Amino acid sequence: MRNYRLLTNPAGLVDMQCAENIADIDEHCESLLSLFGSYCSFGDAMNTSSMTSAKFMKLLREAELATTGIKPQTPKSNTNNSNNYCDMLYPSDVDLIFIKAI
Repeated sequence: MRNYRLLTNPAGLVDMQCAENIADIDEHCESLLSLFGSYCSFGDAMNTSSMTSAKFMKLLREAELATTGIKPQTPKSNTNNSNNYCDMLYPSDVDLIFIKAI
């Protein structure tokens, strides 16, 4: 049986999260913060705490999660199966994710 932690989110509701996942994040926290800081400071050495959309796109491209270019149109006959053309994120997807996150 897994151990769970009860956490209060900003809305005041209680969330239950697996302590194993939290432990994994805690274990790699310093590495993740260092990586985040290095991408934030790219082109601006004093900035280690805020990331722009372009730097976020660079991070995702180098992690091979995003691609450059224009998202292809899905064929009208395959509108029910939208996963058949690509598994990568496109710049428009990355921008929407970035805007939702800030």
